[in-house]
Amino acid sequence: MNYLRQADPSFQDLADPSFLSSDGDLNDLSRDASDAITTPTWLTQNDKASNNDNGAGADWDLSNCCNTPEIIFLSLTAGYLIIIYLLWNTTIMKPMKLIAVFVHEMSHATACWLTCGSVKAIEVYTNEGGVTKYVGGKRWFIIPAGYC
Repeated sequence: MNYLRQADPSFQDLADPSFLSSDGDLNDLSRDASDAITTPTWLTQNDKASNNDNGAGADWDLSNCCNTPEIIFLSLTAGYLIIIYLLWNTTIMKPMKLIAVFVHEMSHATACWLTCGSVKAIEVYTNEGGVTKYVGGKRWFIIPAGYC
Protein backbone atom coordinates (compact mmCIF):
# COMPACT_ATOMS: atom_id res chain seq x y z
CA MET A 1 0.00 0.00 0.00
CA ASN A 2 1.41 3.39 -0.98
CA TYR A 3 0.37 6.57 0.77
CA LEU A 4 -0.43 9.54 -1.42
CA ARG A 5 0.47 12.05 1.27
CA GLN A 6 3.69 10.79 2.83
CA ALA A 7 4.89 12.28 6.09
CA ASP A 8 8.29 13.92 5.67
CA PRO A 9 10.12 13.60 9.01
CA SER A 10 12.27 16.66 8.28
CA PHE A 11 9.23 18.87 7.59
CA GLN A 12 7.21 20.46 10.35
CA ASP A 13 4.03 22.23 9.41
CA LEU A 14 4.30 25.26 11.68
CA ALA A 15 1.06 26.81 10.40
CA ASP A 16 -1.10 23.84 11.38
CA PRO A 17 0.51 21.30 13.71
CA SER A 18 -2.57 19.04 13.48
CA PHE A 19 -2.33 18.78 9.66
CA LEU A 20 -1.39 15.11 9.49
CA SER A 21 -3.42 13.99 12.47
CA SER A 22 -6.62 15.48 11.03
CA ASP A 23 -7.04 12.52 8.64
CA GLY A 24 -6.67 9.84 11.23
CA ASP A 25 -3.54 8.63 12.95
CA LEU A 26 -1.04 9.43 10.20
CA ASN A 27 1.63 11.03 12.38
CA ASP A 28 3.77 7.91 12.28
CA LEU A 29 3.58 6.33 8.83
CA SER A 30 6.65 4.18 9.49
CA ARG A 31 4.65 1.59 11.43
CA ASP A 32 4.38 -2.01 10.37
CA ALA A 33 1.22 -3.29 8.73
CA SER A 34 0.58 -5.24 11.93
CA ASP A 35 0.08 -1.99 13.91
CA ALA A 36 -3.39 -1.54 12.34
CA ILE A 37 -3.00 2.10 11.33
CA THR A 38 -6.32 3.57 10.26
CA THR A 39 -5.82 5.24 6.91
CA PRO A 40 -8.70 6.85 5.03
CA THR A 41 -9.47 4.94 1.86
CA TRP A 42 -9.18 8.07 -0.30
CA LEU A 43 -5.56 8.38 0.82
CA THR A 44 -4.36 5.09 -0.62
CA GLN A 45 -3.48 3.89 -4.07
CA ASN A 46 -3.41 0.44 -5.59
CA ASP A 47 0.08 -1.15 -5.35
CA LYS A 48 -0.11 -2.47 -8.93
CA ALA A 49 -0.53 1.05 -10.29
CA SER A 50 2.55 2.43 -8.54
CA ASN A 51 4.84 -0.22 -10.04
CA ASN A 52 4.63 1.06 -13.60
CA ASP A 53 7.55 2.59 -15.51
CA ASN A 54 7.30 6.21 -14.43
CA GLY A 55 6.07 5.61 -10.89
CA ALA A 56 2.99 7.82 -11.33
CA GLY A 57 0.16 5.43 -10.60
CA ALA A 58 -2.95 6.17 -12.63
CA ASP A 59 -4.96 3.08 -11.74
CA TRP A 60 -6.89 4.20 -8.67
CA ASP A 61 -8.35 1.60 -6.37
CA LEU A 62 -12.04 2.56 -6.36
CA SER A 63 -13.28 -0.43 -4.41
CA ASN A 64 -14.87 1.83 -1.78
CA CYS A 65 -16.46 4.12 -4.34
CA CYS A 66 -20.11 4.17 -5.25
CA ASN A 67 -21.59 2.53 -2.20
CA THR A 68 -25.21 3.02 -1.18
CA PRO A 69 -25.06 6.77 -0.33
CA GLU A 70 -23.38 7.64 -3.61
CA ILE A 71 -25.80 5.52 -5.63
CA ILE A 72 -28.78 7.13 -3.89
CA PHE A 73 -27.39 10.62 -4.50
CA LEU A 74 -26.66 9.95 -8.18
CA SER A 75 -30.07 8.32 -8.70
CA LEU A 76 -31.92 11.25 -7.10
CA THR A 77 -29.88 13.75 -9.12
CA ALA A 78 -30.57 11.89 -12.36
CA GLY A 79 -34.29 11.67 -11.51
CA TYR A 80 -34.39 15.38 -10.71
CA LEU A 81 -32.71 16.28 -14.01
CA ILE A 82 -35.09 14.08 -16.00
CA ILE A 83 -38.16 15.59 -14.29
CA ILE A 84 -36.91 19.15 -14.85
CA TYR A 85 -36.16 18.35 -18.50
CA LEU A 86 -39.66 16.95 -19.05
CA LEU A 87 -41.47 19.75 -17.19
CA TRP A 88 -39.31 22.72 -18.25
CA ASN A 89 -41.70 24.24 -20.81
CA THR A 90 -44.94 23.52 -18.97
CA THR A 91 -47.22 25.77 -16.97
CA ILE A 92 -46.15 23.92 -13.80
CA MET A 93 -42.67 25.47 -14.02
CA LYS A 94 -43.79 28.98 -15.00
CA PRO A 95 -44.32 30.27 -11.43
CA MET A 96 -40.95 28.89 -10.34
CA LYS A 97 -39.21 30.55 -13.26
CA LEU A 98 -40.89 33.88 -12.47
CA ILE A 99 -39.86 33.60 -8.82
CA ALA A 100 -36.28 32.98 -9.97
CA VAL A 101 -36.43 36.13 -12.12
CA PHE A 102 -37.82 38.09 -9.15
CA VAL A 103 -35.02 36.88 -6.87
CA HIS A 104 -32.51 37.86 -9.56
CA GLU A 105 -33.96 41.36 -9.82
CA MET A 106 -34.10 41.67 -6.02
CA SER A 107 -30.38 40.95 -5.94
CA HIS A 108 -29.82 43.95 -8.19
CA ALA A 109 -32.09 46.06 -5.96
CA THR A 110 -30.32 44.94 -2.77
CA ALA A 111 -26.94 45.84 -4.26
CA CYS A 112 -28.34 49.23 -5.23
CA TRP A 113 -29.57 49.87 -1.68
CA LEU A 114 -26.23 48.69 -0.22
CA THR A 115 -24.39 51.25 -2.34
CA CYS A 116 -26.76 54.09 -1.33
CA GLY A 117 -28.79 54.06 -4.53
CA SER A 118 -32.53 54.36 -4.95
CA VAL A 119 -34.68 51.69 -6.61
CA LYS A 120 -37.46 53.21 -8.71
CA ALA A 121 -39.10 50.00 -9.96
CA ILE A 122 -38.71 46.24 -10.26
CA GLU A 123 -40.51 44.67 -13.20
CA VAL A 124 -40.90 40.95 -13.89
CA TYR A 125 -42.38 40.00 -17.25
CA THR A 126 -44.29 36.88 -18.21
CA ASN A 127 -41.67 36.09 -20.87
CA GLU A 128 -39.33 35.36 -17.92
CA GLY A 129 -37.46 38.63 -18.25
CA GLY A 130 -37.16 41.47 -15.84
CA VAL A 131 -35.61 44.85 -15.15
CA THR A 132 -34.65 46.81 -12.06
CA LYS A 133 -34.80 50.56 -12.51
CA TYR A 134 -32.55 52.47 -10.15
CA VAL A 135 -30.83 55.82 -9.63
CA GLY A 136 -27.43 56.22 -8.01
CA GLY A 137 -25.42 53.50 -6.38
CA LYS A 138 -22.27 51.84 -7.66
CA ARG A 139 -22.99 50.35 -11.08
CA TRP A 140 -19.94 48.05 -10.98
CA PHE A 141 -21.48 46.42 -7.87
CA ILE A 142 -25.15 46.47 -8.91
CA ILE A 143 -24.93 44.89 -12.36
CA PRO A 144 -23.17 41.62 -11.40
CA ALA A 145 -25.20 41.29 -8.17
CA GLY A 146 -28.01 39.45 -9.94
CA TYR A 147 -25.67 36.54 -10.57
CA CYS A 148 -24.47 36.07 -7.00
